[in-house]
Amino acid sequence: MKTLTVRGVDDALYEHLRQESSILSVSMNRFLLDSLIQLFAKNKVLAHSDFDRYLSSWDEKNYQEVMGVLADFEKIDQELWS
Repeated sequence: MKTLTVRGVDDALYEHLRQESSILSVSMNRFLLDSLIQLFAKNKVLAHSDFDRYLSSWDEKNYQEVMGVLADFEKIDQELWS
């Protein structure tokens, strides 16, 4: 297993992640790991999913909102890596 560090997480994002993991009664690490697996492992069969209650509950507006927020993760903050 590898370890991943995420830099530059602002207070609002941190609080959102903390709240979502709390709602699901999982650690922030588990929440983020499950989220990444769900996002990138579309062709893999998952042993479990903590997101079952969200399936089919998002409409296009929800999807666009989430994708808009996640778009920031595609940017490289050069000042953090200098």
